[in-house]
Amino acid sequence: MKETLKRRLQRFVDDERGVSPVVGFVLIFALVMIVFTLYQSSVVPAQNEEIEFKHSQEVEGEMDELSAAFVSTGPEDPPKAVSLQLGVQYPNRVLGINPGTPIGKLNSTDPRTIELASDDGSENLSTSFINYKPSYNLKTQETQYSIEHGMLVKDYSGSSATRLASPGALFSSDGEDVNLNLISGDVSANEMSTVVTTDNVDTHNITVMSDNITITLPTTLEEDEWNRTLYTEDTNYISQVDDHEYLSDSSEIRINLENGTEIDLNKVTTGDTPNDSENEIEMDRRITNVTPLHPAVGSVSSKRKLTVRTTDIFGSSLSGVGVNWSTDGSGKLSANNTISSDGNTTITYDPVAADSGSTVGITAELANASGGNSSVTFGLNYPPASGPPRCNLGSELESPGLYSSEPEQLNFEITPSSSVSIEKFSVITANDLKDVKKSRSPHEFVIKDGGSEILSYSTNPQTTPIIFNESNEYRFNSGPTAVNTSTVYIDMFDDEDDVDGEDDRDIKFESLASSCKDADVIVNFILEDGTERPVFIDATVGDDDDD
Repeated sequence: MKETLKRRLQRFVDDERGVSPVVGFVLIFALVMIVFTLYQSSVVPAQNEEIEFKHSQEVEGEMDELSAAFVSTGPEDPPKAVSLQLGVQYPNRVLGINPGTPIGKLNSTDPRTIELASDDGSENLSTSFINYKPSYNLKTQETQYSIEHGMLVKDYSGSSATRLASPGALFSSDGEDVNLNLISGDVSANEMSTVVTTDNVDTHNITVMSDNITITLPTTLEEDEWNRTLYTEDTNYISQVDDHEYLSDSSEIRINLENGTEIDLNKVTTGDTPNDSENEIEMDRRITNVTPLHPAVGSVSSKRKLTVRTTDIFGSSLSGVGVNWSTDGSGKLSANNTISSDGNTTITYDPVAADSGSTVGITAELANASGGNSSVTFGLNYPPASGPPRCNLGSELESPGLYSSEPEQLNFEITPSSSVSIEKFSVITANDLKDVKKSRSPHEFVIKDGGSEILSYSTNPQTTPIIFNESNEYRFNSGPTAVNTSTVYIDMFDDEDDVDGEDDRDIKFESLASSCKDADVIVNFILEDGTERPVFIDATVGDDDDD
């Protein structure tokens, strides 16, 4: 008979074959899951927490390196690049699952103000901080970092205290310098790693010349920490730290400096810099005279150099500042003024006869500036003209007299009371030699010292004459050169050929002339500063067969 369905089901229920293997598999699977759960909940977090701790140590070293780069990048150095590992890299796992990768954030703050103040005024400078805020899954203390004024500051989470991780070089160890690093540019990174570049784009030095100058710095560092840092070294530059004022996200500290302290400003850019104007240290400018406002001047035939100096409000030199010159005189200002690295700007005024008997005003004015310290005016008081125009020269150069010389050759000695730097010369003829207008070939103009030639002039070609009048100035080949007691040789003088149908006549130099108006020859030496120093010579003209 066929087996009923009921019996078949009963027999299946009563069949116990394979029960033990199934139970064993279930127990083993449960054990594996328990071990995996323990591994995932204990071992993986412990390993990852250790990795996060190592990252915190490494990133502190990288932030310290970045802080040092802001300080050590000099104006002549190439930009420096520092790599930062902002995120934590967990190891790959065959067993276990890592949490999401935590990534910290690096950013620059909005610009903050540094104030330098003294009795002469105040100057506001702009700087930014570089902040790094880490992110961890397991590490409970997330220390934040701030680079400010070349220092690395640590802010411990869960505490209001901040500490210096690195004091940097804000104050030199010898107590003489304050090094302010002004950070400019926009930095923002929220990724596993990034590279920050530092570039020193401008510098300026200020010497404290007052007993009452203060620096007010924005800071996240506690006042007690400032005091511990500053007073552990030789702090000659600091008289006190006071007025710790709390702001919304930082505070201010005011530091009093002593006379003689050097403040070194360095503008360092990083990240994105919007425009070139942010590459400059913006300082209020002033202009002051180096040459006296009413300098001594000679005649209207003497050029006069004038020098001004551009400074900040504390009196320290500012170089590269544009200065515009103007005059109400009839003469000319040199086309190009000379600008030096110490902030000095020099120009030369060349007067004319119309300036005689008048005061010529010459004004130097800062470009794109206004106010009481933006210009300075010189007054050049020229005496009335006396005698013929050729005599409106400077004071006579000392000379003991002439040497005996061959006809048409002039030899004399000059003995200035102090060394003079001669650059150019002109020769002027008058009275008995008024018809002698030029030299003839061969010719030379030489100044010797102890038999050695120190200044000389010769034309090329030799047939080109030296023109004898006050308008023709000639520069010595090696001028300007300092001259003391020296001998002057001038060759050749000659009158025009066949004057009135006569043969050439001999020119003889007799002695020094008693005055300019009696001189037949004026040898005018033009110094490096434009001053004119003439020597007056008496001469006679006779037939070539005269004894």
